[in-house]
Amino acid sequence: MGGLARAQVFTPEYQRHVQSHSSHASLSSAGRLSYEDVVRKYGRAFAADKLDAWRLSQPTTPEAKVITWPDQHHVPNKREVEVDGHCVNFFLSMWAVVVEVDGEVFHGDSRFAYPQKDRDIDRRLAEAGFRVIRRAAQSVLDESALQSLMSRISEEYSEGVPQLCTPTSISA
Repeated sequence: MGGLARAQVFTPEYQRHVQSHSSHASLSSAGRLSYEDVVRKYGRAFAADKLDAWRLSQPTTPEAKVITWPDQHHVPNKREVEVDGHCVNFFLSMWAVVVEVDGEVFHGDSRFAYPQKDRDIDRRLAEAGFRVIRRAAQSVLDESALQSLMSRISEEYSEGVPQLCTPTSISA
């Protein structure tokens, strides 16, 4: 492959074109292999940091919808943060509320759908004093459903519930 043809392979446009013609299984396999390669070269901590940075920079469409609400309403929040030992999609710290958005790519595929695991995590977080709100990605894509959910959260907590979490249970 010549210089110009090789350079084309590295452009974002070309990468998106190739990805759009690849199966989910193929992309997942390639991602897993790349992650394992980074772990071998640089260690698990470095690979995990890179993966976390990528996840933060690449929100799914439903996550992008949910992100805007706390920011617009000046509600302190963190995304993709560890709460009581579990990585959660959103954490609204002033109310100790965890919001999980179950996307179709991960939860819609029966190989990755773990309803019992999700229920166990929700139960453990609730026992630790957190309120967990779990929604299907499709429900937050509907603007009126998203507004309804967020209005309910803000109405429930507008009186100001005491902070239920301790600083040691949350890591940035």
